[in-house]
Amino acid sequence: MPRFKISWVVPGLMVGNTICGILMAVGHHLFYMSLDKQTVGTQIQQEWNARIGTGMAFCVKMFLTAAAGFAYVQVLWRTLKAREVKLGGIDAMFDVVNNPFSFLSWELWKKGFELVVLAGILWAIPIIAVFTPATLTIQQAKSLAPSIHRMSLPLVNFSSPFVFTRYSTSPTADGPTGPSIALARLLSSVAAQGAVLPLQMPFPDAPKVSYTLRFHGPSVSCGPLGGNSSFHDEYDEIYRYAFKHQGNTQMVYVGFVPQSNNSSDTDTSYEHQTLLGLQIATNGSVPQDSIATVDAWSTDHCRVFVIGTVNAHIDDWSASKNTIECGLYNSTYEAQFTFANGTQEIDVQLTERGNGISEQNINQDPPNMYQLAATFIMRGLDNVVVGIIRRDQSNLYSSSQVMSSSFMQARELQPMLLSGFGNITTDPSNPPTNISLAQIMEQFVANVTVSLFSNKFFLNNESVPNMGNVTVWNTINNYVYSPRNLYIAYGIGIFATLIIVAIGLFCVKMASQSYGKSFSTILRTTRNAELGRLIDANETSGAEPLSKHLADVRLKFWVGRVEEDETAPVWSAFILARDKAPSYEKLTTASQNVSENTPSL
Repeated sequence: MPRFKISWVVPGLMVGNTICGILMAVGHHLFYMSLDKQTVGTQIQQEWNARIGTGMAFCVKMFLTAAAGFAYVQVLWRTLKAREVKLGGIDAMFDVVNNPFSFLSWELWKKGFELVVLAGILWAIPIIAVFTPATLTIQQAKSLAPSIHRMSLPLVNFSSPFVFTRYSTSPTADGPTGPSIALARLLSSVAAQGAVLPLQMPFPDAPKVSYTLRFHGPSVSCGPLGGNSSFHDEYDEIYRYAFKHQGNTQMVYVGFVPQSNNSSDTDTSYEHQTLLGLQIATNGSVPQDSIATVDAWSTDHCRVFVIGTVNAHIDDWSASKNTIECGLYNSTYEAQFTFANGTQEIDVQLTERGNGISEQNINQDPPNMYQLAATFIMRGLDNVVVGIIRRDQSNLYSSSQVMSSSFMQARELQPMLLSGFGNITTDPSNPPTNISLAQIMEQFVANVTVSLFSNKFFLNNESVPNMGNVTVWNTINNYVYSPRNLYIAYGIGIFATLIIVAIGLFCVKMASQSYGKSFSTILRTTRNAELGRLIDANETSGAEPLSKHLADVRLKFWVGRVEEDETAPVWSAFILARDKAPSYEKLTTASQNVSENTPSL
C-alpha cells in the first residue's frame, strides 16, 4: 500500500481533547476539595457551586467523548478498508454513535464488532456526568455556629400594685388581702414540681439559645436555729412536753413562724416570738388549720422554722439542734439561661445578699411593691412547710402541705416514711435524694423568683428596655466531598478514552492517514462512476429510508494505484465488492461528467 504523509490535525484533536478532559477532571476534583467542609453559603452561592460542578462534569464528558469519537472514526475507516460491507451496514457504522437503534444492524455486529464495542463505550462515557456532581453533598455539621444578638431582655415588674397582690377593694383602702391569682398558681406549681417553670425561649426556631441575666429578687437563707443556750434549753423543753402529750402518735415534723400574744405584747425579742410560735404549733388543743403562716412580728426579716424527723428517743434528742431557720432577704441573682433541643438549663448564682425583708408596715400608703412581692413569695414557702405531721405504726397524719410538695425528697424527711417494721415505704413518685431540707427551701424561693420570667404578666413591657447579649446557636450545613465515586467515574472514563485514542492513533499510523466524518470526506471517497450508476433518480434526494436494493449492495473501501507506474496517482474510493481493483476509466468518468455538466455561475 502506498505511504502517505500524515496530517496531524485529527491525531492532535484526539490527544488534545483527551488532555483537556483529564485537566478538567483534575480541576473538578480540586474545586470540590476547596469546598469540602466549608459552610454552605447563600442560596445563590449554592446554585453557582452546583452549576460549576455540573458544568465541569459536562466539559469532562464533552472532551472525552470528542476524543473517543475522533478515534472511532479512524477505526471505522480501517474496518471499511479491511472488509466488504453492505451499504446498510456502512450506514449503521457511521450512525451508531448517534443513533442507538443502529445497534440492531446485524451487518454491524458481523462486520464491525470492534465498532460495536467502541460505540458502546462512547455511549457510556457521558454517564460520568451523572455520578461526579453527586460526590459533593450538603450535610448538617456536628457543631452549631454561634452568633450574638443585641436585644432587650426581660425584667420583673416590681412597680405595679396588681402583679403580685390581690386587693378587696383598692390598694389604698384595705391593703393587700393575698397573692395575685397568677402568683398563687406559680407558687403551687413550683412547690409541686421542685423546678423552675418553663420559660419562653427567644428565637424559638434556633436549636440552642443562651443569655445571662442579672436581676434583683427575694431569697431565703437557711441554717441552724440561732439564740443562746438557755433559749435552746427552753425550746427543747417545749418540744419534749408536746411530744409526750401526743397520745398514741409520734410527732415527726413541725413547721412554724414567730408569733406574739397580741399587738400589745411588750416582749418583741426574737427568742420570745420563736418560743411562742413553737408552743402554739405543738399545742394539741389549738386547731391545726388555725396555725399562723405569716410572720408579722419579726422586725428585721421574715422567718420560718422547720424541725426535721425525730431519729432517736425523745429523751436523747435535741429539737433545737435539728431545727432549720430560714430568713427572707433582698438579693442579687445572676442566671445563665440555656435552651437547647426543647429543654432549658438554668444556672442560678446568688451574687449578693442584701438587707432583710419583713412584713412590718406592709399596709403603708403608698405600698412598697417590692416588699409586697417578696413577702407573698415568702408566704408561699410558709404555706408549704408550716404545720405538723404525726405518725403511728401504720399512718401519717398531716396538717402541713409539705407531703404534697417536692420537699418530701429531702433526706431529713425520708425517715418519716418508715413503716412499723422499720423499712422506708417505696414511692416511685417521690425518689429520695441526698439534698438537705434547708437546700430545698432555699432553692424553692430561688425557683419561684426565676419562674417569674415564665409569665409575661410579671414582666416589664418592651417600653422599658434591658439591653443584653443573646447567643444563638444555629445549625450550619457544610459541603462534604466524597471523592471515591469521582475517582471511579472519571478513572473509568479516562481509561476507556485512552484505550480508544490509542487504538485510533494506531490506525492512523498504520494507514498513514487520518479521516473525518464530514460531508467532504464522503464526497471525496464516493467519486466513482460505477457507484453513480447504482443510484436511481428517485434515490438522489437522499431522503429516508434507504431502499432495500441499495442497502444490500456490498462495498469496500479501496486505496491504491490504478496503474503500475509508481508515479501514477493514488486513488481512494468506495468500489463494488466484486471489483478487485477499479479501472482508471471507472474512477475518472464520474469526475469528468460532473465537470462537464456543472453549469457556470
